[in-house]
Formats: sequence, C-alpha cells, structure tokens
Amino acid sequence: MTARVLSLYLARILNSYIDIENGDINFYRCPSRVPHTYSVMIIEGVITMTNPRATLETLLADVQTLQIATVSAEQQPHVSYVPCIVSADGDFYVLISDLAQHTQNLRHNNQVSILIMNPVQETQPVFARTRLNYQCCANRIDQSDPQYPRFLDQMAQQFGEIISLLRQLPDFHLFRFTPQTGSLVIGFGQAYQLNTTTNSEHHRKASTQLLTWEITLIQSEN
Repeated sequence: MTARVLSLYLARILNSYIDIENGDINFYRCPSRVPHTYSVMIIEGVITMTNPRATLETLLADVQTLQIATVSAEQQPHVSYVPCIVSADGDFYVLISDLAQHTQNLRHNNQVSILIMNPVQETQPVFARTRLNYQCCANRIDQSDPQYPRFLDQMAQQFGEIISLLRQLPDFHLFRFTPQTGSLVIGFGQAYQLNTTTNSEHHRKASTQLLTWEITLIQSEN
C-alpha cells in the first residue's frame, strides 16, 4: 500500500483533511478551531503516527526537572537544571536557593527559557530528540501567598522528605515560571510553534493552559 493510498484511508477513518509534502502526511481534523495534526512517517514499511498534542501532554505529565537558561546582570548566559512541578493551569513551580547562580540571575532578569527533553532512546535519532521549549516569565511567590504552602506540599508529595528540610531554610524561595511562547519538536520535519489562543489572562488561567495552546507546524525547523 502506497503512502498516498494509506493516507486517504486513514483520513477517511479520522474524518480529516490531509496534506502530503516531502514524504510527510499531515491530517487536519475539523471543525476544531485548533487542529489536531497527525504526522505519519513511513520508513522501511514501518508506519509511525504521532499527535503533537498527545506528545505535549505526555512530556508535561512525566516532567520532574527543567533545564533552564538565565542571564546575569553582566549579560552572561547561564544554564542549569531545577526540579519542578506543573500546576493545573500550566505554570511551572521551582524551589531554588539564593546561593544558586540562576536565582541571582532571575532577580535581575525575570525572563527564563526552559527545556524539557525525552531520555535518549535507541529508536530515535540523537539529532531529533523529542523536546519542549518555553520562554517564561519568572515571579517569586511570597510565603504569605495562600498558594505557597499548597505548592510546597505538592512538591513534598513528588520529591519526598527533602522538601520538608528545604522549606525551612531561609535562602530557598518558591518561583513560578509562566510560559509565554514555546516550541515542540517531535522529530525531523516535525517542529511546532506553540502560542496562546487568546490574550485574555483570565481565559488562560481558566483553561488547561498548555494543552489548549495553538500548535502550528514549522516546516523549516528540526
């Protein structure tokens, strides 16, 4: 069965529009305002069908640490990692120390880039690992904020007794990373730009934020 014939068959099952370019087959389901896009790859007779929204959901469900990039007061870039939790509205929460360079950087510049990656897998090329990147705005959560104990308790559930110790140390602070824009790469020719579907902060917070973002295929990126 050729790729084109197979695509027509799958499109009928999925009630979708299709787009075929350079061997990739993209399915656009209607009438959703934000299309569900299925990328179908046929390599040596093996059919691989991926849904970027499902991939995004899996990455967010499994994440425990973030790789983060910050900028110092001297405009020097700094890369590090931090444990994290993800809230229901799609914000990331981290507990970080004043002794860490990234914390000092965030006090001077609250813009932070975060990276979430799948582990290296034998079945995926190392140059095309699945990865999720967000440009975020960082804000410190004061201890007087009603959310403060709730998110620390959530961290304790995920990371254990060490949180009970860290929350007592005066140099540790809770920060919230709020995504502004992002990108998702599933593999070669499967890079997607992530954008909010509305400028309304109320609407963003009232929705399952990250999973309802507009996902747009970027043809030119890996």
